Amino acid sequence: MSIYKIGITGSIGSGKSTVTRLISESGIRVIDADKISRNITSSDEIVLHELSKAFGEDIINADGSLERRKLASIAFSNEKNKAQLTTIVTDRVKDIMWEMVAELETAEKLVVMDIPLLFESGLIECFDEVWVVVADKDIRYQRAHKRDGISKEDFDARDNAQTSEVDKIAFADLIIHNDKDHQALETKVKIEIRRIKQISGIDR
Repeated sequence: MSIYKIGITGSIGSGKSTVTRLISESGIRVIDADKISRNITSSDEIVLHELSKAFGEDIINADGSLERRKLASIAFSNEKNKAQLTTIVTDRVKDIMWEMVAELETAEKLVVMDIPLLFESGLIECFDEVWVVVADKDIRYQRAHKRDGISKEDFDARDNAQTSEVDKIAFADLIIHNDKDHQALETKVKIEIRRIKQISGIDR
């Protein structure tokens, strides 16, 4: 049996990262697309050059690091910019992720992949299950604002640039509602962790 692959996504502020943290703490291997992206944009000079060429030199700080919030504001402002960001960063992230999965094939029975742009990247057919974390939009904004200090305008731009929650739900194998407290979310996630461990053969 090949490695059982689960893709997790969710709109900004949904709590997707909390879900994947709980999964990782249970001992399941998690591949984080955002972490890979941060590594690439922190250390890959070619990628940083391409980003500055596409979105302006002011997205690069004086120390050579990427001003991520400024890039996000520009990249999610319209479809053309979003497509450019995908070409420069997302395609490379996808390549690295699948290289990591290939390396895990002989050592692991189950892998979870945290991918914010899972639907936008056309990857849903690559997984045995697709999970979507959802929450009320006002709640998501409050979480994102508290975490990142993001303005309502930037939040709406980023949210509108992604596949809508309605469309994500339509294609999801599992929907995790995260409108309540942390305990409710943790209880739900732990139930699903037990299930996927059994399905993948970890707990038999």
